[in-house]
Amino acid sequence: MSLFADRIPKRITQLGLSNYWDNLSKDEVDSLKTYGKKYLDCDIYKNFNFGNDQFQALMGIISMFATMKRYRSCIKTIEYMNSRDIDTKDVESKHFFYNEVINLFYKPKTPEICNFVLAKMYCYDDIKLVSENKTKIKNIGDGKEFPRLPSFKTLCLILEKEKNYKEAIRICDLAIKYNLKDGTKGGFVSRKERLLNKI
Repeated sequence: MSLFADRIPKRITQLGLSNYWDNLSKDEVDSLKTYGKKYLDCDIYKNFNFGNDQFQALMGIISMFATMKRYRSCIKTIEYMNSRDIDTKDVESKHFFYNEVINLFYKPKTPEICNFVLAKMYCYDDIKLVSENKTKIKNIGDGKEFPRLPSFKTLCLILEKEKNYKEAIRICDLAIKYNLKDGTKGGFVSRKERLLNKI
């Protein structure tokens, strides 16, 4: 049992995450308490749910840390999840988790956290998840079309930087097949044309 059990939110203990909480610094815990008061109008020790399982709880904590620009704490939490194989079968939760970590590793606010290798890995994971669960992913939006899926565009950008144009074109083709938007006027069709010109 933790030496600081009285300092661990009850829900964290119920979810079996006391060890994770024990490894947070006082500064990290204080920042989560501040987040609870500022953004959620609650005391995280008394009346915050943290989610239905370990995955949801830690994903929520990563989002909190990211909002507060505590990126090293995000990485620490992701590493904890990976070291203990904490995962979920919930497609929507997993998709949002991939988006969170892709954004974290691809667009970091501190250069030391930038990691294109990990960003690329999570992009592929999300694209695989989308390909295997098309209906569930579409249901995140209106149920008819896919919602915005940044993993496709981010992966294309990384592959282009690596000069891996053929693989970037393959990802564009998949995005075109799914009728995805990339936030640019020409979309993935124009992106593919630009890549073809580089071969």
